Parts: sequence; structure tokens; C-alpha cells
Amino acid sequence: MDQCSREYYYFDTYIEASVYAQNVSDGEAALDAAADVFERVHRLMNRFDEGSDIYRVNYAARGAGPVAVDAETFDLLRTALSYCEQSGGAFDIGIGALSDLWGFGAGAGGSDNDPFSDDVSPPDSDQIDIAIGVSGYQKIILYEDELSVETPPGLLIDLGSIAKGYAVQMAANAMRGMGITSAIINAGGNVYVIGEKPSPIGTYDAAASEGSNDGGGSRLWNVGVQYPRSAPDDEYLAIIPASDTAIVTSGDYARYYIHDGARYHHIIDPETGSPARASISVTVTAPDSALADYLSTAVFVLGPEKGMGLVEAYPGAEALIVAPDMSVTASPGFAGLTD
Repeated sequence: MDQCSREYYYFDTYIEASVYAQNVSDGEAALDAAADVFERVHRLMNRFDEGSDIYRVNYAARGAGPVAVDAETFDLLRTALSYCEQSGGAFDIGIGALSDLWGFGAGAGGSDNDPFSDDVSPPDSDQIDIAIGVSGYQKIILYEDELSVETPPGLLIDLGSIAKGYAVQMAANAMRGMGITSAIINAGGNVYVIGEKPSPIGTYDAAASEGSNDGGGSRLWNVGVQYPRSAPDDEYLAIIPASDTAIVTSGDYARYYIHDGARYHHIIDPETGSPARASISVTVTAPDSALADYLSTAVFVLGPEKGMGLVEAYPGAEALIVAPDMSVTASPGFAGLTD
């Protein structure tokens, strides 16, 4: 089989995809189909693009009433709001104002390889209280008959914690529709694998490398989970054997800044209005990438005990949680923990 690979840039993230096809033409066609999906979802749901549905809802004129959106946007909003309820508000798509307040808007940087500017500092308590006051998923109103959305002034919908996972899932589905039975997509911590990887073994990248089963002409994809802090001898915290599975990791090391010795990261606890402190890394595996994306955020906010309780509510989902004291908690069915 022929291997074809491509890199995209959407959702403020570099996305890598690799497919195995009977010939190069089929592989390139599948990568084109994935590109169309990423472009469409980004265009509809990126809140920083002026033409997107979410931007138009967020910045509708006062008193303008409900804003009509595309059916795909509406469906994901409906799903996301149900997840907000199911998580008890640990997951909240209505806290864009808080994310902006903390400096985690578009292109903010913040990883070890893409640092924030030196003058970034946390907001004061009064600013946080004001942002909390205008935020909250409960204030978002969906009108089914009109496929429209209404929010109060100041509330900013942010689908960043689910739209990327959704797009990855839709791209994988599009690849399957093109006849692809072996592929991997890595969207900056959101990984999805289709089928198994044909032999011989190769190396995809440091975040998603391939391993093998015993015998046969194909091998499970092995997805490496990095340590949230410095790794011993460059080892992985877990190496997950996977097929037709989403693996999503949320960590406080992906987008953050240091101020007066304290780390401030992009995963906001909706209750406190500040970066969540119950976890430093969460990896979720699930059959669906949007579900895994949502759960990785909600579980991060909830922490090990409450987070595992939430994971148990979703058949097929498993989780690996690293607490601030570096203790590790894994659900019973989580596979691949290296220690």
C-alpha cells in the first residue's frame, strides 16, 4: 500500500494526517476530503473568524434577536450544551470572555516551543467576577425551528474544547467514505486512528508512533502520551495500542504562562473563573473524537475522583489523569500505562 501524508493548519493548530491507500491517487483524494472537512468546520465554528457562525452570534448587535446558523453548527452546539449539563458545568462553552480575559485568545501561544510575551499577567479578582457574570452555558438559547442561537450581551461562545475533536472525527469519517481503512490524524493532542497500520513498522511522529501486534500483516497504532512535566529518559507516560479510536490529551503545559513563579494555563474552571487546579494532564480514549475532546476538558476541571465518575457514564471511554502531586489515576479499562 502507498502512504500519503499532509499537514494542515486550522483551529490555531498544526494538523498532521497520514493515510495508507491502494495507490497515491486514492490517498491524495482522501487527504483532500479531510482538508475540506477541516476548512468547513473552521469556517463555521472558529469564533475568531468574522464570517463564522460563532463570531456572528457572539457579536450580534444588542437587541438583534436570534442569529441563524448552519445546521452543522447548530447540531454541535446542541451536543455541546448537553455535555455542559452532563458534566455539571465543568465543561462550559459559554466562557469565551474568561478565556480572553486570561489572555488565551487566538494565536496566544504559550507552549514551551511557542511562549507568551513576558508582559502577560493574570487579571484581578474584580475582572474575573465581571467575566463570570456575563458567562455561562445556561444563558445560551437554541431555537430548533429556526436553527438560530441567542445569547446575552457579553457572553462569548467558545467551541474550542470540542470543535477540533469534532472536525477530526468528521475528517476520519470522510476518509472512510473514500475507502481508507488505515490512517492517523494528529491535531495537536487530538489523535484519531483508523484501522491498523500495515507492515512494515514505521515512525509517524513523537506524539503518535506505531507499534505491532504479534503476527499478521498489520499492526495496531501505538499513541504515546507524554509526561506533563520533564520525562525520565524521554519515556512516555503511556503508549496506547489503538484501532478506530480517539485519543485526546488536555494538559496545563500546552498553552500557559508563568507569572511570579505560578503557572497559568488555558483550561478554565467555570466555577472559579481561573485556570483549573485539580489536574495537570488528562488523556481520554473513546470511540468518538468529539466525546473524547469534551471529556478531556471536563475531567481536567473535575480532577481524579469526580472526573472518573464522569468517565464511567460513557461506555467505551477510558481516562488517565495526572494530579498536581504527579500521582496517576487510570480507569480500569485504560491500556498502555508504562509504569
